[in-house]
Amino acid sequence: VRSYRRAWKAILALSTDPELPKKYRPIGKGDLKTADVTDERRLGQSTDNLAWFWNLGADKAGKHEWTEEFYRVSWLRAKARTCRWLEEEVIVAHKMLFVILFHAREAQVW
Repeated sequence: VRSYRRAWKAILALSTDPELPKKYRPIGKGDLKTADVTDERRLGQSTDNLAWFWNLGADKAGKHEWTEEFYRVSWLRAKARTCRWLEEEVIVAHKMLFVILFHAREAQVW
């Protein structure tokens, strides 16, 4: 990131193109998050967006296909997470029933 910032400042200082600062922006901490890889089950994944630099250099058609694929994969991950939580809810409900029945049986034994 330091190398990019240094190069970014140099390019801005040397450039005469007014559109350059809009195209190349500073990289912030939010652009470098890897939570999808490190914490698959974290909250807030449904609102994730691609960092701006992932769209650089792609033509309009290629960019659209690439970002569409990113959001499709994000949706599939969210769907899988939802299915896991629904399954977990059923499992916990059954475990709770088993505990109640176990204690009722133990009460009869005593």
